[in-house]
Amino acid sequence: NKKHKAPFFYDSFYHVYNRSVDGQLLFYSAENYNYFLKQFDLYLSDWVRVYSWSLIPNHFHFLLSIKSEKDCCFSEKELTLIKVQYCTLNEIISRRFKNFFISYSLSLKNMYSIKTNVFAQKFKHILIEDESYFTKLVHYSHHNPAKHHIVNDWRNYNWSSYKRILTDVNSRLETRFLLDWFGGKDNFIKYHEMQHDLFDCQFYD
Repeated sequence: NKKHKAPFFYDSFYHVYNRSVDGQLLFYSAENYNYFLKQFDLYLSDWVRVYSWSLIPNHFHFLLSIKSEKDCCFSEKELTLIKVQYCTLNEIISRRFKNFFISYSLSLKNMYSIKTNVFAQKFKHILIEDESYFTKLVHYSHHNPAKHHIVNDWRNYNWSSYKRILTDVNSRLETRFLLDWFGGKDNFIKYHEMQHDLFDCQFYD
């Protein structure tokens, strides 16, 4: 589905998500969750801004944007490849994601003696062009742990961005933008407390 493989462009917003192979675990411990976020930061923070995220035992969701051309930190090699049109921005960002997935997969395989693939082969990235999609995705991803009966109260889940957005402690999240989007912290909280129509993220989950 081409919609799930939308090209990456500067200054554009995306819903990025992936799942494990055959429903196996992606995260076995707090150490795994932390390492996943650390590697994401290592491989992608120079190119993307993150607004919300949720890590579920067998899948994840990110709401992010690609930075502007002047804010992206390309290597000299990457800049040269783009300049001579040998490589596109989309290919570079996709490669960064691929390297991130490989890095995390190798760590998990070594730690738990896993012999199979860890991630589904093709991660999904949908271009967000609808403001309501952006808004509902934030709500959806933060409620996802309760939807899957991982916790009773999604507000207390440690592996989503919800609590980090409210505290803004040790976080690279675009907190100010996000809270402004909802009209302030109180409205952000109120929106999350409301029931909304089922959100179709066009993925199994």
